[in-house]
Amino acid sequence: MKGFQLKLRTVLNELSCRDFFIHRPAQLDWDVVVSLERGVSESEGVIRLSSLESYERLGGYSRTGLLLVFCGQDVPEQYRHPEEHAVMVSSALSFESFAGGFEELVKRSGILAVRREKLFNAFLDSYDVQQFATRAAEVIGNPLIVSNSDHRLLASAGDIPEDRADVRESIDQGYVSEHANAHLEEDGVLEVVRAARHSIITENERTGLRSVTSIVYHHHLEMGRFDVFEVDKRIDGLDLELIDYASSLVGLLIDRLGAAGDRVGFGSSVLLDLLSDGFVNEETMRAQLRLAEIPLDETYVLMGLVGQK
Repeated sequence: MKGFQLKLRTVLNELSCRDFFIHRPAQLDWDVVVSLERGVSESEGVIRLSSLESYERLGGYSRTGLLLVFCGQDVPEQYRHPEEHAVMVSSALSFESFAGGFEELVKRSGILAVRREKLFNAFLDSYDVQQFATRAAEVIGNPLIVSNSDHRLLASAGDIPEDRADVRESIDQGYVSEHANAHLEEDGVLEVVRAARHSIITENERTGLRSVTSIVYHHHLEMGRFDVFEVDKRIDGLDLELIDYASSLVGLLIDRLGAAGDRVGFGSSVLLDLLSDGFVNEETMRAQLRLAEIPLDETYVLMGLVGQK
């Protein structure tokens, strides 16, 4: 079967690893193709499986690909700082069972590639963020919301569950609520996502519902958030890759449409909604002014000059 790319972190997360050791943390973001062949790979970006015994027999081979080395219940101390082309893992499974999971990733990566292509086609066919969000929710299989850096809701798609009143409130008011945003900040979720530069799964303590928080970037600039809620389909590591890809496409759309505001993070969309009377109520307006760090005790005067000079 033809190989398709996965992030190395996805490969490790989707396998029943008790522990793993890599040469350097940045490798987790490498795109790799899972190969059914065993032993040394001389193809860059290809990862193959090996037992520790086979790895020890290989000695100091020069490699360009990656070797995922199964070490049994524990990784021996001498292999916990591996060379660049080796990833050392431990598992409670037997080698045969672990290998079965590794081989299953080949098939699953092919399914992921098909879903990624559907997302890209949706992006090409979309004229605005809402249109893309509607198509993206169908591909991802769960409801989602898209907001910009001023917390303004740009799109929502799918059926939000009744017990997620915070999300329904955000949709009704057109802004991510101050309470919902504060919850993510206090729990350190946004800090972790920013540090990791990829989406993570979180669980609502009150409802037990899981969701995915992803920050939208474009040219390393934070443009907003892409949040997916686990309702219709169980979210796994491959879904996280799909959500990250959708988030990057949303970043392109937001930039192209100017939906992030003239100055990202400076409250331009909040001011725009103030001028156009776009807020549902005064409480929402004040909450978003606070989130955008706009003082409530100042008067803003805007003048528009029209006609001849």
